[in-house]
Amino acid sequence: MRRDRDHPFTPTAAHRLLWRHGEKEALLRVSTFTAIAATAFLAAGMSASVYLITDFLFGEPATAVVTAALGGLFIGFWYGLPLVRRLRG
Repeated sequence: MRRDRDHPFTPTAAHRLLWRHGEKEALLRVSTFTAIAATAFLAAGMSASVYLITDFLFGEPATAVVTAALGGLFIGFWYGLPLVRRLRG
């Protein structure tokens, strides 16, 4: 049985409940997954905000270009660079 899936808490609550009970590995897995998921939602929200603002100010062609470029930067800097570094060792 996988113990890391038994704790659907947020990292802060999980930390308080599990830290001194030998569940540090499960806590790290939950915290890591939650942090990665949170940055994905943050990137989506920021991209949506930029989309709305640039659509209002400049119209459709600029909106698509700016939003796609920003989304690419988020993916590259937030996920691409860490994954490349991880793969290199």
